[in-house]
Amino acid sequence: MTDSKVNHFNKSLELLQQYIKEKGLRYTSERKIILEEIYNSDQHIDVEHIYQSVNKKISISKATIYNNIELFEQCGIIRKNNFLGKSNIYERNIGNQNHGHFVCKSCQKIIEFCDIRVYLIQKSIEKSLNCQIENSDFLFQGICQECSQKD
Repeated sequence: MTDSKVNHFNKSLELLQQYIKEKGLRYTSERKIILEEIYNSDQHIDVEHIYQSVNKKISISKATIYNNIELFEQCGIIRKNNFLGKSNIYERNIGNQNHGHFVCKSCQKIIEFCDIRVYLIQKSIEKSLNCQIENSDFLFQGICQECSQKD
């Protein structure tokens, strides 16, 4: 893991431990391993990917993966996305703000992008609506460069 990934993972782990304590739940090594897998990934991953990767390290059930994913979402340390009506995919939420996604409608490739304008648009909307945005999805759909060159 890069230094920034380690920092983001440590922050998410701290938030998770605090959330678990508030909810009266137990902190388990399985939770940490599942969270590490998500924060180690440079791409959006689904439950099957998480299950296969974690199962190489420890014996774990898909139910445990699903239960922990739900807990991580409630805690706010991961985000669930559902692009193009496909199955749910997950990404880290700590250190991953102010970004958007482009999804190719042909090959379903997901391209993540960071642009300060995403943040500026959010701030402008907050100001004009006199509200505080806690979560946003900035999604473009179209045909990627590779697919457009095939035609």
